Amino acid sequence: MSIESISELAVIDRETIHSLRQLNTIGKVDIVQQLKTIFSTQGADTLNALLEASKSKDFVQATAMAHKLKGSAGTIGAAKLAALCARAEALARDKNSQVLDLLLGEIQGSYHQAMETLKDI
Repeated sequence: MSIESISELAVIDRETIHSLRQLNTIGKVDIVQQLKTIFSTQGADTLNALLEASKSKDFVQATAMAHKLKGSAGTIGAAKLAALCARAEALARDKNSQVLDLLLGEIQGSYHQAMETLKDI
């Protein structure tokens, strides 16, 4: 997926949130709220680990952290972030640190946009 296509994706896919809410059962904790809590803590840790791995040119770790963040983002419906992480995963696998370093700023911004948007859901 091109960067131009990625920029057109929703920060949070409302259909994913709707589908997750369909999994709720009466009397149980809201699954969306649970996932938001997990994503806010584990996502931040994974993002920091991705940044550190990239900075130290640890491409194996950077690939793993981009993959992990991609999965977490996809689960919560952060479509743009998931797509950016997929691109970062490929770049890290190819050891393309120059482009990866440029993309990390977009990933950070997208993560923070997703967190802000999730506050209202």
